[in-house]
Amino acid sequence: MQTYLEELDLWEVMEEDDGPFLENPTVTQIKMHRQKKTRKTKVKSYLLLGISQMIIIKIISLKPPKQIWDYMKEKYKRNENIQDMNILDLIWEFEM
Repeated sequence: MQTYLEELDLWEVMEEDDGPFLENPTVTQIKMHRQKKTRKTKVKSYLLLGISQMIIIKIISLKPPKQIWDYMKEKYKRNENIQDMNILDLIWEFEM
């Protein structure tokens, strides 16, 4: 997913913090704010497209894409030993 978002030039959205919106913003600042909001919406939609409906139900309340990404990383983080054992099991199954 990270590579996909990097290819779309959207990965930096995951690392951006929302700063406070100024009281009297200039036209340029308003335009930049809208662009950031649009990019965050795109990232959120790409993240939601990449997961199952059961997980979407759990994360739909999360607003910023960064929160969704952090949840997904924690949810799908696997112990390397277990991952290595799964790979060995698959190799053994394939050879049989």
